[in-house]
Amino acid sequence: MKIIITESQYRLLIEGKKSDDNKPIILIGPQGSGKSTTSKALAKKLKIPHITTDMSMINKKYEKQCKDEPGVQVTIKRHPKEGTYYDSNEKYPFCVLNKLMDEYSNKKIVLDVGGTHAYIDKKLSFRVKELFNQSPNVFIFNVSDDEDETYEFLKKRREGRGEKTKGEDDEKFRNAIRMLNNTYKKTQKISIIKPNKSSKTTNELVNEIIKLLK
Repeated sequence: MKIIITESQYRLLIEGKKSDDNKPIILIGPQGSGKSTTSKALAKKLKIPHITTDMSMINKKYEKQCKDEPGVQVTIKRHPKEGTYYDSNEKYPFCVLNKLMDEYSNKKIVLDVGGTHAYIDKKLSFRVKELFNQSPNVFIFNVSDDEDETYEFLKKRREGRGEKTKGEDDEKFRNAIRMLNNTYKKTQKISIIKPNKSSKTTNELVNEIIKLLK
């Protein structure tokens, strides 16, 4: 049976495809998941810009844009030796993510989403998810849907890199995994391990994402 479409319908199909071609590729995941390394490699392979939310949080551009927004409180300290860090309320990372999506929602980039928004209010975290839903290409990195398995695997990986995984830091890390898994339940999953439980290489993760791009 032949399916006949009008010229206007064909044009809509083509324009829709072009629209998806100009959407950010958004990678989300907890510490130790390999998300940042993979996002850089993916951007390099696709020859498109690489943007990180963690660096955007301390960018003077977004600090200036957000500091006068209603309810936003932020203090960023920049030290030549000790580095840069910020002290803010939960509305600041939400504001920065809004600004990023305003700027890049119709551009082909790789957006590396750090764990910052894993610690904000539940209502705000779901509003962040709505922001990211402007793109059909949102992926969350994990080990599996099992919180304990993901936690144990990533904890060992972080300890192998000399990172702190005890006390308050450890509890925040577990909570971040729980929040990200709960918020992005229906998001495309990228497992960082193979069926035999060994880690996937960065190249394998990059190729897997490219196959899934819409």
